[in-house]
Amino acid sequence: MPVPVVYVVTLIGLVFGIVINAAIYKFIVFLAKGDASFRQLFSAVLFITPVTIIGTIISHLAVILFHVPKDITVTSLNALIRISGPWQAVLANIDLFVIWNLVLTGFLFIRVGRISPRISWVIIGVFYILSLIFQYVGTAINISVSWG
Repeated sequence: MPVPVVYVVTLIGLVFGIVINAAIYKFIVFLAKGDASFRQLFSAVLFITPVTIIGTIISHLAVILFHVPKDITVTSLNALIRISGPWQAVLANIDLFVIWNLVLTGFLFIRVGRISPRISWVIIGVFYILSLIFQYVGTAINISVSWG
């Protein structure tokens, strides 16, 4: 695809991602009996999003400038511990920027969503553990279908 098309599609995807993220956070805040408007959560997600963007840029620059393999995320345990199979995807998700994003999201729930700190960190922990499990299972299924 031409580079300008990639940039436009990426920008549209980023905007949709921010809106969907804010909507999911609104639902979580509602379920946790917090109090925040969609606008407040959207603004908070805009505040957190650069962390993810910076992590992505660093990973892509490592691939381009230092010829790091595309399956390695340089800011994750994946870069330090070389394991093949589903665990490689799990280690890629144990990433400095992912964890930073999770911490900021926890504070978002506490400060903006007015959820108790305990409930906020439990929510963050549960979602992170579920993401690791889904990463493992999804990669295992993908490998079994690809090789099987």
